[in-house]
Amino acid sequence: MFKCVRFIDAIISMIRLSLLFLLLSVSCLGQTRTYSVKKQQKDFEILKESLLHVTGQPYLYTDSATFVHLFDSISSYIDEPRTAVELFRAFSFLTASIQCGHTNLSPNTRLLRDYLFFSETFPFSIMVFDGKLYAADRYGKDPRVEYGNEIIEINGHSSSQVLHDMHAHVSSDAKNVTLKNRYLRYNFNLYYYITFGSTDSFKIKFTNSELDTLVLGARAELEDFKSFRLRYRSDPFAQYGKKKNEFGRLKSNKDLGYSLLELPSFQKAQGKSYQSFIDAKMRSINKKSYEYLVIDLRGNLGGKPQTYLMGYFTNSTEHIIEFRLRTGDKPTYQRYLKKWNKFYFLYLLTRWRHNQLAKSGHHHIQKGGIVVQPESEHCDKQLIVLIDGLTFSAGSNLAANLKDKANAIVIGEESGGSYKQGNTGQLRMKLPKTKFGLSLNPIYFNNNVKLNQGDAGLIPDIMVLSDFSSKKKDDPFIKAVEDYILTKQITPLK
Repeated sequence: MFKCVRFIDAIISMIRLSLLFLLLSVSCLGQTRTYSVKKQQKDFEILKESLLHVTGQPYLYTDSATFVHLFDSISSYIDEPRTAVELFRAFSFLTASIQCGHTNLSPNTRLLRDYLFFSETFPFSIMVFDGKLYAADRYGKDPRVEYGNEIIEINGHSSSQVLHDMHAHVSSDAKNVTLKNRYLRYNFNLYYYITFGSTDSFKIKFTNSELDTLVLGARAELEDFKSFRLRYRSDPFAQYGKKKNEFGRLKSNKDLGYSLLELPSFQKAQGKSYQSFIDAKMRSINKKSYEYLVIDLRGNLGGKPQTYLMGYFTNSTEHIIEFRLRTGDKPTYQRYLKKWNKFYFLYLLTRWRHNQLAKSGHHHIQKGGIVVQPESEHCDKQLIVLIDGLTFSAGSNLAANLKDKANAIVIGEESGGSYKQGNTGQLRMKLPKTKFGLSLNPIYFNNNVKLNQGDAGLIPDIMVLSDFSSKKKDDPFIKAVEDYILTKQITPLK
């Protein structure tokens, strides 16, 4: 029965995607239009109220005076009619200023239509790896730019400056950029259009396969519809929760003596079936005489806090995370929430619970995620944790707690999620006039760790740089793990 339900869900997802592209195709008959000042101001007021009065703690990383300045600037900017991309550029900048990776704005159909059918942009796809830009396909029939060539400069601006400007429209926790770069890896062309608008031509400086530096003058073109759809289907953010449910896999390396536990997602990682999965894998790990256990959290965008898994690595029953729910008078934004989804009902239930506790005199901070001690034997292996820019939310929470409470060696790149604090909850709504999608987060969280690494993600003990040309068989993250096991040394990044 469950297989049937998952199959139906997959069919529904395919239908929705097909309907989106059909809608885009039909709507391309119209020309780019502007929104009236009245509609813009309406959505702006709702966006402003939602960000400041729903977010668990809106002033974690941006002070109120800065927001006042932002609101005044945007209010003046929308005193004249704006196109979808112009309005989204302003609204996404405001949303990203909350500096919460869970709080983000998504484009509407009109913006995507304008981008795909009326606006010229890069004549080839670009992807982001470790703060560098690479050509993801060749430029036309003339191989002046080929797959894998590094893009150094675009229209006189260095690639680092281009990314910096684009980062202002992508949400992340605090000052983190690894999550932004991971997002732009799949959405660079679209967000270049959002950040810089449409253009007629490009002057591109790049290095070819012989490492020669060349300059290409390229004519801007309409986005290739097929490439856009392929990138959408491979985007882990867009596909989160839509792929086949998989708790993880266990592998081993006999030669170097380590087990590798891959945990790609925590979205469904709770309940008896998950506990049985963890128990079975840990029994298998404990039976082996290997010295090391590698827990691979790369690409893990989060889900459920890992209280049960943590129990295998610590005797403590303390909590791994604290929650605080934003409460107050019912604001006008609430009528626009998508109310038929699990996040909304969870929010209502949590709100009711917090109100009941407040009436009984309890403090409004709730210690959640109490570590559960398993009945099976604990794991005393030396822990190595792999993280990357897609290690987010509950994924980054687990990585931080394993480092803090189980002395894990962390290898990879800075996690995409905060190791310390942020906002979560994921209420969803649509702005009534523009239909831009907005994710709101009324719960403030604080990871119970003693680490002090600044306002960013979890910083690895051993940093790894992945290259665009890196293949799965030459995985630089796994190579770094094996180098550490062989040398027992933490080698600084060169």
